[in-house]
Amino acid sequence: MEKPPEGDGWIHEVKFDGYRSQLIIDDDGTRIFTRRGLDWTSEYRDLAKAAGELDVEDAIIDGEVIVTNEAGSPHCARQSPAGSTTFTSSPSIYCTLTATTSTTCR
Repeated sequence: MEKPPEGDGWIHEVKFDGYRSQLIIDDDGTRIFTRRGLDWTSEYRDLAKAAGELDVEDAIIDGEVIVTNEAGSPHCARQSPAGSTTFTSSPSIYCTLTATTSTTCR
C-alpha cells in the first residue's frame, strides 16, 4: 500500500515506537524509569531537564520515550541498549499516556 485509505469511513492513528517509561517529579528531583524500574535519567537528560521545568511540585507521568532522527521522525535503530551514546546524542520526545499529581500547579 503506497498511502493510507481516505474517506469518512477511516480513522488513522500515528504509531510511534519507543520505550515505555515513568517520569517522576518530586522532592528528590526529576527522574525517568523504565517499566522494569531501571533509572535511565542520564540516558534521557534532555527530557529530564524539560520535565524539571514543568510547573508542578510532584507528578508521575506515564508515557513513551521516542528517539528521533535529524528530521524529527522516530528512529527505532537509535533506541539501543543503555550505555550507548545514541540516547544522549539524538533528540527525543515524550508522549504522555497518563499523568497524576497530588498538588496543584505552582
